[in-house]
Amino acid sequence: MAEPAFNPTNLFDLESLKSRLMGDEELVAQVLEACVPDINANFRDFALAIQSGEVETATVRIHAMKGASQNADLVAVSELTQQIESSLRAGDTEFARQSVDRLEELVGQTIGEVRRYLNN
Repeated sequence: MAEPAFNPTNLFDLESLKSRLMGDEELVAQVLEACVPDINANFRDFALAIQSGEVETATVRIHAMKGASQNADLVAVSELTQQIESSLRAGDTEFARQSVDRLEELVGQTIGEVRRYLNN
């Protein structure tokens, strides 16, 4: 069975972010603009670390991604990074290795939606 397609509401929760930031559109934009390079850099570092067997580094990077995505209400990335971090902390590196492509896809889709929002 094919995975359901993600739509923008599955990728990030803009209304939740706006609510937490008391409707301050400028602050919403600042948070979203700050998280994009952070998530990109941490994803690259995570992917390299997990592929080269550096589990400790991979765990630190995935934890950082989880935090950044939670701060910006990037729901899909947050959920997957949480699962990956939990598996790594439980000693299961295989799930993390198998999740790299899916995480890369989600990061790309999410950043695309964030950029569309910021450009409107």
